[in-house]
Amino acid sequence: MIKRKGIVGLLTAFLVAMFYIFPQVAQAETATQVEYDITTYAADMQPGWNLGNTFDGFDTEKDVFDETAWGNPLVTKELINSISDQGFKSIRIPVTFSTRTGESPDYTINAQFLNRLQQVVDWSLEAELKVMINIHHDSWDSIAKGMSSDHDNTVARFNSIWMQLSERFKEYPTDLMFESINEPQFWGPGGDEEGQKFLDELNNSFYDIVRTSSGNNPIRPLVIPTLHTNFEEQVHVDNLYNWIISKNDPYIISTVHYYGYWPFSVNVDGTTTFDEATKNHIIDNFNRVNEKFVQNGIPVVIGEFGLLGFDQHIGTIQQGEKLKFFEFLINYANEKDLVHMLWDNGQHFNRISHDWKDPQLYEMMRASWEGRSATAETNFIYLKQGEKIVDVERKLNLNGNTFISLQVNGENLQEGQDYEWNGEILTIKASLLSDLISEKLGKNATLTATFNNGSNWYFDIYNYKTPTFENALGSTNDYAIPVQFNGTDLKTMEAIYTDDSSPAGPQNWTTFKEFGYAFNPSYETNEITFPYGNERFFNELDNGREVELTFHFWSGEQITYTIVKNGEGVEGKGKVPDEVPVDNGNGQMHEEVVSTPQIENGIATVSDEDIEKLANGGLFVIEIGDRENVNNIILTSDQVQKLVSKNANITILKFGISLVVATAHFNPNQSVSISIESENADQMSIPEDMKVRSEIYDLTITQSNNISEFGDNPVTLKFAVNEENVKKLDNLSIYYFNEETKKWEIVESVYKDGVVSANVSHLSIYTVLEKEISTTKEDPNITAPVKDDREEEQLNNEGAKDKEANEQDNNSGNDQGDLPTSEENQEVLPNTATPLFNMMLAGFSLLILGSVFFLFIKRRKSIE
Repeated sequence: MIKRKGIVGLLTAFLVAMFYIFPQVAQAETATQVEYDITTYAADMQPGWNLGNTFDGFDTEKDVFDETAWGNPLVTKELINSISDQGFKSIRIPVTFSTRTGESPDYTINAQFLNRLQQVVDWSLEAELKVMINIHHDSWDSIAKGMSSDHDNTVARFNSIWMQLSERFKEYPTDLMFESINEPQFWGPGGDEEGQKFLDELNNSFYDIVRTSSGNNPIRPLVIPTLHTNFEEQVHVDNLYNWIISKNDPYIISTVHYYGYWPFSVNVDGTTTFDEATKNHIIDNFNRVNEKFVQNGIPVVIGEFGLLGFDQHIGTIQQGEKLKFFEFLINYANEKDLVHMLWDNGQHFNRISHDWKDPQLYEMMRASWEGRSATAETNFIYLKQGEKIVDVERKLNLNGNTFISLQVNGENLQEGQDYEWNGEILTIKASLLSDLISEKLGKNATLTATFNNGSNWYFDIYNYKTPTFENALGSTNDYAIPVQFNGTDLKTMEAIYTDDSSPAGPQNWTTFKEFGYAFNPSYETNEITFPYGNERFFNELDNGREVELTFHFWSGEQITYTIVKNGEGVEGKGKVPDEVPVDNGNGQMHEEVVSTPQIENGIATVSDEDIEKLANGGLFVIEIGDRENVNNIILTSDQVQKLVSKNANITILKFGISLVVATAHFNPNQSVSISIESENADQMSIPEDMKVRSEIYDLTITQSNNISEFGDNPVTLKFAVNEENVKKLDNLSIYYFNEETKKWEIVESVYKDGVVSANVSHLSIYTVLEKEISTTKEDPNITAPVKDDREEEQLNNEGAKDKEANEQDNNSGNDQGDLPTSEENQEVLPNTATPLFNMMLAGFSLLILGSVFFLFIKRRKSIE
């Protein structure tokens, strides 16, 4: 009897040990019996977020076995938890395997990469997010061409990847779903008809592999796309519907992608606002998939949504119009029971600081998850400097909400005194606007309209004057137009040939060019550029034909500018305004006047006659040149008054430096002293690892006291450097000497053709330094790079959907938890490894204890 008890004890210990050793298997067998409703499942995914440009990033020139190939930092558990905290319920983790699989026939996925992916999946599930993984950019990198040119190997590789993923994740709960392929496309000769056959073939393979594997895979949610994830064409929707119906499987979700009405989404053809065509495009497409899928019990996930213009520039779509687009899209998707997943490649949620780069956009999205928000016809009010300020009306679109108040800096304004509201039109009083505006160009204040529900709406108040354009010569490769934006933002650009008014340049079916692709404003460097000009804009211009560019600004201003391409050279000229009289030379007005000053006792003065020649909005150039011992330029109060009344900019040219300042900063009733005083490098405490590559100048502008701050209309500095003395051009930057810290501080600079330029919001001692390649310690005389402190009204993106990421994220050394560094060259284990090992250890310990207990009983019996 005692022997029998001992055996029972031993078996009990063994079974307990096996439970601890294989807990997941035991749980998975139970989980596979739990069925669920796929419609409810999809509803629980709302809203979703994409971990874009991360595991889907890859580099064809090298193998990157983590998620950093396209510049985003390593994912942390804190990031995933933050996404959950923001209110998202699901996460899509796009994955590209192009450079992460071995050779045929096995096509083994790199273990380090797969372990790392599994770790992020684990973190996401622990954060109670539903998770989607897929095969992503392989769709265009290899599959698109391979299905027609190397069919069998392409299918074999696709199948092998899904076999390995199915095996790795088979015991995972159904909160993990598989998406067969991202944005499927095929480049064979048979067009979409052949492409649909290829897609059906891949989806059939995917379906069979997953469903015939073990664990939870027989009931795992499978996400299947239309061809191109397109749903503008009914045939693509019908083809996917027929495929799903043929499977008679209750655990399939359909997926499409949506980036809006194309002209609005990229800002082309003059479609700059959220108009009826853009709105109806949402309605028509969302209705199409709702009627075909949702009403027949098949969920729809919009696996990616956003705006295509973000690929080029975050400011491609004006802020207020962007907010109206997101507000309507999210609400209509909710109304039609479509799950929406925001595409974020690092341009929206900061993966280091874990906050939103555009808080207004997040506020609008989050409010839209619950219901409609009020909007307005615009989110800006432009007031032209020098013109009488009058009442401004803005129509509000309440969308079922009630207007509550108008605020500034969190304080309620007085209805009747500061504004009027008649139930539709909000009238902002001139007296309030006058109090909010100053001489500073650019954004001066923000008014906040509040409502009973939904997001607030914000009105930015701008002080501006007419932008000024300078003549410029350059090459097709890097041509740029120097511009003083003067507080206003660019809306769009037209381009026509002057000889017949036909459209010029790319998008030759319209005169309005694509923002960010054909042209791009840089408010930081005060210029309009033509990205990849020799490949895009100038590549599609006829040689020798004059082109008229018309720049439209959100303030309502329009500026014309002519350019001519001759071979690889480009010449551009600003058009003289119609109101400026031009005659045979007597009394002619000029957009640019170069004045050679009189010098006496080291002080330069200019003639009144030169100022009289200057046109409104013109550029007044004071050329000191290389004349020694000239440190000050004096403008009389009468001269200052004339220059200010002309909205002029002043350029000072002195040996090795040019300084451009707007006269808007001057008091028109006082004289001005502009000092550009040379300093000796030997007396300036230059850090040992820095070399001086230009003149050193102490810059001041004085009226009754120093003008120290220049706000949103900065001073432009340009220093000449001798390239022969420079070891590495990339290490050149403008620096200023901080009198308080006694250190040199770097200013964000641009080098081009022997000139280093920067916009600065204050004056100090400036020079160009070259940082030598280093060293083992930091120099105490120099601080880390800082941007000049003026507010940036336009974000620079980054923002390409498939290859652009935030630079701060790229260079971050963010905490990576227990991940090994790249130097350690170790595989990253998933989170489940350590707990499983501990449970195995506990199980074996119980097994040993049971054995000892058995032997003890047996020995006791023998003694008895």
